[in-house]
Amino acid sequence: MATCAGPVPSGSNVDTSTVGPKAFTVTATDVAGNVASKTNDYSVTYSITITPLKTPANLGSAVPIDWQLRDGPGNIITSLSTLLKMESVFNGAAPPGGCVSSATGTKEVLFNLPSGATGGSTFRLVSNGYKFNWDTTTATTLPLLTGAGCYTVLIYLDDQSAPRMTTAVQLR
Repeated sequence: MATCAGPVPSGSNVDTSTVGPKAFTVTATDVAGNVASKTNDYSVTYSITITPLKTPANLGSAVPIDWQLRDGPGNIITSLSTLLKMESVFNGAAPPGGCVSSATGTKEVLFNLPSGATGGSTFRLVSNGYKFNWDTTTATTLPLLTGAGCYTVLIYLDDQSAPRMTTAVQLR
């Protein structure tokens, strides 16, 4: 098995200009003139930088979640349609050693397309990327009552990758 590192060679049919699933084909000819082709699937995903969440935070306050996205070539992405969904994950009571990020627990939708943000939460584009102000009263109101404890936020993007996790935040 071979891997490619560094810049894509010129004349290559590997495309990193847009995100999502893709395929590339390699064709080789041996000295006898035999031709063989092999197609490989790959996926281009956003590079994401998530600012660590401020912890602890007061239950009922706004917790800012900031991130920046870059495409395959490294260009900053500024489209609000990249965010498909956000969920808070209640990871349980805060242990003595502090909270640890986890995708396991009770999940509550904070944002989804086309509905938008829940409660008093807001989502917007800012000069250095994206900002979601999570209104943590969602942890104390229906449909799910989880309350104080450890939380991780999952960010689902339109690049078809697994959800990205924030650092853990303790709501008290």
